[in-house]
Amino acid sequence: MDDTESRGRVLTSFKVVIVSCKPKVEDFLAVEIFSSETWEWAPLKVHSDDCPILIFSSVRPVVRDNILYYTGEERTREKISTGGIIAYDPYMTPHKLRFIEIPKGASNEPESSNCGVSQGLLKFCQIRHLEHGILFNVWQLQEEDNKWCLQHTIRIEDIVIEDQGCEKRIITSI
Repeated sequence: MDDTESRGRVLTSFKVVIVSCKPKVEDFLAVEIFSSETWEWAPLKVHSDDCPILIFSSVRPVVRDNILYYTGEERTREKISTGGIIAYDPYMTPHKLRFIEIPKGASNEPESSNCGVSQGLLKFCQIRHLEHGILFNVWQLQEEDNKWCLQHTIRIEDIVIEDQGCEKRIITSI
């Protein structure tokens, strides 16, 4: 339940969340939450029900409907890692983390992937270098069943650019 309140256009109740993203695998996330209701900070250890996790600290979280989404990975007991999104809702009690695997068909390469919000929906995009060219894929998360739905597949070579200087900037940034 969201306890953020507003009167008119003035915010009257809010939370501030600080997440400690240390580059190590743990089964919890160290969090501090400030509540405007109590004017106090509360330190928490938010646990993962599944396996130990690693949040990529170089990537900022994405916020959608008061839920924080971090890019990271889950480690099984056999030390096998699976890339994905780690979700945390600071308004939900008990506090816990939810792991969302990357879409089927996506590679487990965080440097070529990104998570964001578009039109109010969580999206996952990835650029892949394949033998037949460079692909840009976009998936949308179906929240009700934690599944990704592929929305777009674009071959970079099929993008028509009229400004030749712009084309060079796009190709060199990929």
